[in-house]
Amino acid sequence: MEKNISKNKYFVFENYVRFVKKRFFSRLLFPLEKALLRSIGKPDKVRPIFIVGVPRSGTTLAYQLLTSHVKVGYITNSLEENFYWPLTYSAILFRSNKSLSYESSYYSNYGANFKDGRNAPNQGIEMWARLFGTERHFLPDYEISSSTKNSVFEHVSALSKIYEREFIFKELSLGSKLNVIKNIFPYARFVYIKRDPVDTACSIFSAMEANGVPEGVMWGMQFEGYEKYLSLSRVEMIYHQVSQIEENIQEQLHGLGHESLYFADYNEICSDPRFFIFDVASRFNLELVDEHDVPESFKSSVTYKDDPLRQQFRDLFEREKIDAEKI
Repeated sequence: MEKNISKNKYFVFENYVRFVKKRFFSRLLFPLEKALLRSIGKPDKVRPIFIVGVPRSGTTLAYQLLTSHVKVGYITNSLEENFYWPLTYSAILFRSNKSLSYESSYYSNYGANFKDGRNAPNQGIEMWARLFGTERHFLPDYEISSSTKNSVFEHVSALSKIYEREFIFKELSLGSKLNVIKNIFPYARFVYIKRDPVDTACSIFSAMEANGVPEGVMWGMQFEGYEKYLSLSRVEMIYHQVSQIEENIQEQLHGLGHESLYFADYNEICSDPRFFIFDVASRFNLELVDEHDVPESFKSSVTYKDDPLRQQFRDLFEREKIDAEKI
């Protein structure tokens, strides 16, 4: 069944083009990327920033705010379209136009934003899958070869050199690889976005309905052992998804110091986005960009406000809280 689905998806023209880029252009342009990588060399210290959190917790809004108002590098829509030769493409484009400026509309279609143009931030799903050599979300450190880790480090280092700034990334599956990320980038910094778990769960449910996700599929982000939850009802599966991802992220970020970890609450970002931008820039010693106005506030997104579904999630999370207190 899975093989047939994989084959059929390439009958969609856009997916077929993406498939050709992966299989053909990646191999064709590999020597060019390798030569450029050697010519750039490694910087002594790379300090990328990773935005992490559960799907639908506000990570996209945080990404839009920081890329629009802080001087950082990031994966643009155009760079993701050219994921098969990111260094060569960046060297050609950025060196001829020393700007990553864009004005965010703060629109997002479940993490994607093509409305704001080619310079708008992109998750970079294709690029990260290419670097790690797999689309799997969870990857234990021991499964990743030293050569793959070196390649990931070298590519991010090279991007920082080309764009002459530290890079910020928001690709949610990296939240299931945090121990790997910390191993590859020992000086990495993290912005951890947290949201009320009931709001998060309701929003995931809404996204799955809107995107026509079938039963037995976990949407947005998976974790080690997620398969055993796929046979549950959608409500129970999402509950376990939110709980497990939160637990895993907190466990993997445990022990990081103040200088490496910034914690933010979604509702607080919405109520005062200007403070969030300033505080992150101050914590990580980043330069602010004042080209565009920052909205005074955003309306917090709440789905299924007066719906029995919300109560179902609330009961599940309350039960978890009671069980934890008994231990």
